Amino acid sequence: MKNTVLTPALTGISTFRFKDTCSSDLGIIITKTPEEKIPERDVETISVPGRNGDLVFDKGRYNNVPREYSCAVLPELIQNQTDYLMAVLSGDMDVWTETDSAYLLELSKVIQLLSPTAQYFRLEDSYDPRIYRMARVSGGISVENIVNQAGIFSVEFDCKPQKFLISGDVPKIFTEATPQINRFLFNFSEQTAKPLIRVAGSGAGDISVGGINVELKDLTDPITLDCEMQNAYGQTGDGPLVNKNAVIYAPEFPQLPPGSCAVSWSGGVERVEIIPRWWTL
Repeated sequence: MKNTVLTPALTGISTFRFKDTCSSDLGIIITKTPEEKIPERDVETISVPGRNGDLVFDKGRYNNVPREYSCAVLPELIQNQTDYLMAVLSGDMDVWTETDSAYLLELSKVIQLLSPTAQYFRLEDSYDPRIYRMARVSGGISVENIVNQAGIFSVEFDCKPQKFLISGDVPKIFTEATPQINRFLFNFSEQTAKPLIRVAGSGAGDISVGGINVELKDLTDPITLDCEMQNAYGQTGDGPLVNKNAVIYAPEFPQLPPGSCAVSWSGGVERVEIIPRWWTL
């Protein structure tokens, strides 16, 4: 059997990255441009007897969207190996060699990467390198699929509705040295973002982001405000998260609506770091 060592990601081909793994590193390429689906607004219609037309109740959210990739395994992974794979799958282990074992190890990585999961992971592809999605595999593949279809298969991801902008992962840091004229963030998207805010200082203080105020009763340790999850926590290095909801007062968590969003602070606050999490549909 020929050596099946796979090469790194190749240029000029379409790929996706999932679970911090580029598909081409496992011999997988995309063969067809995926269909772009716009998330639907989650609304409920209510029919009232004696009243024409339905009432529409907007739940204030968008539904998940599917994203399907038509894929192929590069020839290095399947050439002259179908008979071998079928023998292994049928239980004839006498055909194994050291090279075969390395090949099956690579194939098992493919299966592991594309097995269905209830957890969301970051999904990127080469069609739009400016954005990423949070996705999970909703329809996985198997070794039999790859063998019986000569290395051609489809994988479907269940994606959250947001297309997050890569630029929205870049933190903006504010300190006393930040000129007053620069104490703002500008949301160019049409969607309101829910940022991740890290605050450091000493004693008590307040911050205001986008016109929404948060009182911080104790800044002995830095506090992170996850405005998406509406949660406050602290963390030292890679240690466990420590609940900090008891040391803040936040009737609502800050949001970043389209346009200019002012940032200000007072009291013991010395540093504010904001990861805006810009997104679009």
